[in-house]
Amino acid sequence: MTPFKYSTAHVKGTLSARHVVVVRAAYPADGRPATVQLLPLAAATARLPARAHLLAYPGPLLRGVTHKKSVIEYCSSRAAEAAAGGGAGGAADPLGRLLVWELLALLLRQNGVVVGTDIAELLMNNAREHEYAHAPSPRIGSRAGSGAEGERVVSPESNARPDLPLAPSAGEEGAEGEEGAEGEGAERAAATEAEALARLRDYLIYGNRQEALEWAMRCGLWGHALQLAAHGERRTRAAVAARFLAAVPAADPLHTLYAALAARMPPAATCAAEERWGDWRPHAAILLANSGARPDLERRALTQLVVTR
Repeated sequence: MTPFKYSTAHVKGTLSARHVVVVRAAYPADGRPATVQLLPLAAATARLPARAHLLAYPGPLLRGVTHKKSVIEYCSSRAAEAAAGGGAGGAADPLGRLLVWELLALLLRQNGVVVGTDIAELLMNNAREHEYAHAPSPRIGSRAGSGAEGERVVSPESNARPDLPLAPSAGEEGAEGEEGAEGEGAERAAATEAEALARLRDYLIYGNRQEALEWAMRCGLWGHALQLAAHGERRTRAAVAARFLAAVPAADPLHTLYAALAARMPPAATCAAEERWGDWRPHAAILLANSGARPDLERRALTQLVVTR
């Protein structure tokens, strides 16, 4: 026989919206009715740290009774409190708590229907408004500091007077001028590529894959374009491969090889006799050294290349 859960009278308490209901232990069968006490929830939670949050909570949440706007405002207030570094969790992971409350508010606004781009936009807005600071390990920092102090090396230049700069020779000045011009050009190209990559990254972060693919092809980021197209539809892969082939100069032997591998007749096979195409031998050599899936096309291209040279 299963024993009773409670073998004697016991106290029972329940938590309602604004009160704590307590039923004292008694035996009504013996003429001792149970005493019911209603304790205000504010008095019962007076010493709790989260009392203000509990009182501000717009519960109980009932369909058709609780307004969605009040719950969203509550989530927004908790998110603002987390952003300020307050709350019950103190300073422990404030950005994580902020994201949780913002996600709850987003779910309420969109009736629980969100897609990946919505959450991505939420994350990026959070990244722009709140800088991520990775705290280094104190043990690593102490080691680095002790190593830097213990490995101090006095260089010969340290004996020189700091107020007297070293005067370069005339040859060094000319070399420095050329290196400076080359360095400026390289920095400008690197900055342009970095800007293009940053915009490509922004497109992909917000889910604009087609715009990102088009931007990569326009900026010559063919590695990223081909990687994106490799995981797309067959038509997309063919279009990107065709545009990449068109970007390679037609007189380049690489264009000849890529066209043959794509089962197309290389332009050099019919125009090699013209001077602007240069030497025909690299085109023939690259076809002979790299056989593809269409050997008949390659033989025909080689035949035309030799005939029209």
